[in-house]
Amino acid sequence: MSHDGSDGSKVWDRIARYGVAEGSMGENLSFGKSKGDEYILSLFIDDGVSNRGHRKAITSKKYHLAGVAYCPHYSNYAGMVSIAYATKFRLNRKGRKEIAKRYHSRRRGSNFPAEQSEIPPEQLNFGSGFQ
Repeated sequence: MSHDGSDGSKVWDRIARYGVAEGSMGENLSFGKSKGDEYILSLFIDDGVSNRGHRKAITSKKYHLAGVAYCPHYSNYAGMVSIAYATKFRLNRKGRKEIAKRYHSRRRGSNFPAEQSEIPPEQLNFGSGFQ
């Protein structure tokens, strides 16, 4: 297990693909659970991690924003959750396009009205840290 991406990238490299982060950045990874709450509980309880670094990141006042992703992990762990933290973040063009793609993919086949398929601008302002 490593915080290095499959392409050798670090968390700040992956964040920079989608926007500009300011202040502090960090990342938690959790592997091999079956439900979302199990991933978060394992990070918060942080059993076996003497400095409780995962718990400290989750509760840190220096992080105002978090992005969460789940993906399959091609190992004995089967899946993983990555949580990236930042003090502030501003989306770039690629980040806005990615959000739009995911937003629309969640609505295909749902009862979401077609006339509301555009992302309202207020949903792209993710609190005080995002612009």
